[in-house]
Amino acid sequence: YKAAELLEASNPAAALPLYQELVNQGYTEAKVRLAALLSAGLSDEGTAEENFHKSIKLLHEAADEGSIKAYYGLYVLNHDAASLTPDSEVALNWLIKAAEAGEPRGQSQLGYFYDEGIIVKQDIKKAIYWYKEAIKNSSDKARYNLASLYLDGQSNAPQKIKEAISLYLVSAKNGHDHSKVALGNIY
Repeated sequence: YKAAELLEASNPAAALPLYQELVNQGYTEAKVRLAALLSAGLSDEGTAEENFHKSIKLLHEAADEGSIKAYYGLYVLNHDAASLTPDSEVALNWLIKAAEAGEPRGQSQLGYFYDEGIIVKQDIKKAIYWYKEAIKNSSDKARYNLASLYLDGQSNAPQKIKEAISLYLVSAKNGHDHSKVALGNIY
């Protein structure tokens, strides 16, 4: 699996057969990675629709095996504008499952949905909760979003300028470009 990941970093298409071999051997996370590569259109085999459906099938198998990355992948494939079968309700259910299982991208995204009132009713307390959960899992995107919420002090959110700056600083030190820009604007 590590060899496939290393190869994927430099040549994603070349990693496809390695992941397929690992899938054939029953490796759950290989199913998630293969699904991601197929849905990104990196396979020369099959149509885009066939690869999309194969991705969904692989992710469902991995989700049934307990992969929280698969939960998030199923959210993406059901919510993404490029999805062949977009379904906001199904996407939201997978996103909630990913967030509750501790998937940081899912937690941050769910926080953002509550923050903006996308798919769900706007609820700033829930947004803050999910951003903080994602931050516990080292999400710089969640740090940025929570800092922005605190800086703006809108939608009944408490304005906490010092905490916002602190959050921006941490994520900027971790290389998060939007946080760097936000700090520049503050200074």
